[in-house]
Amino acid sequence: MTVREAPPRGADAIAAEAALWIVRTADTRATGRRDPGFEQWLAEHPGHRTAFAKATGVWRGLGTAASPRPHARARATRAWSMAAPPLSRRYSWAAALAACLILIVVGGQFFSTAYPVYATVVGEQRSIRLADQTRVMLNTDTRIAVRYDAAQRRVVLERGEALFDVAHNPARPFYVESGGDYIRAVGTSFTVRRDAQGLEVTLLSGKVLIGRIGAAAARVALEPGERLRLTGARPPMIDRPVVEDVTAWRRGQIVFDATPVAAAIAEMNRYSAMPVTLRASTPPGARLSGVFETGESESFAGTLAAIYGLRAVKTGGGYQLQAPAAAPAR
Repeated sequence: MTVREAPPRGADAIAAEAALWIVRTADTRATGRRDPGFEQWLAEHPGHRTAFAKATGVWRGLGTAASPRPHARARATRAWSMAAPPLSRRYSWAAALAACLILIVVGGQFFSTAYPVYATVVGEQRSIRLADQTRVMLNTDTRIAVRYDAAQRRVVLERGEALFDVAHNPARPFYVESGGDYIRAVGTSFTVRRDAQGLEVTLLSGKVLIGRIGAAAARVALEPGERLRLTGARPPMIDRPVVEDVTAWRRGQIVFDATPVAAAIAEMNRYSAMPVTLRASTPPGARLSGVFETGESESFAGTLAAIYGLRAVKTGGGYQLQAPAAAPAR
């Protein structure tokens, strides 16, 4: 299901637009005329007026600071008139300079804002409450950056997995961005996971829209209980997992249901600094089912060894599953 949806934009992008509008409307504002495009941009969101007012203030401040003394201005005027370029060239050059100055000053103000960053190390979980009362639970080895402004609420999931319980506020849409994709939610609970394989979103309650940042339309809308998987160039895959299994990490558990052994080992290793490595062959198509405690690499390795007749050997950096020792010759 494809849904029309405007992709998220941050305060830095809005500030850049405001700077360009200052240059573009310089002549129309001087003559009292109005630019229909500018009027439409202002009406799109209250945050646009705020950004334009801030950019205007900075630009006026620059003009005051750069104004020369009267006698210096006269000398500058004479020098300019002696070798003045054509009007179109002067305007283009001035507009470009003005745009650069505004973007540097105003954009710099936004970019210098200290966005809150939250992270967990391997094996750690952390629960946080954001300024709007949205609750976020971070899973192992996860990092997010919170980028709230007057127009919208954005959280960037740089890596790992998190569960979001979003505070309802239709006036300020809530987005999670990760790896070029976004998830939009209003009053919703969902999990997002980003790893080397791609993006995984599971909706617990409410509704979310998922799409590519910069695209004209959202890619898909999920219903409660649905999970979306985006893996490389493959088409999006939607299924209905057992939600309690997907969120078992909140209870410190991992649930495997006929999971390939290699995938089960990789999942367990997300939670431990003592990873398990497989140094022996297992039967073709070998799969594992069961419930395991996160971080319990030793018991996990021992279980696999018992099932497949291997040896679990502790090394300096983890546990190796090795082939059984050869029987002594008689």
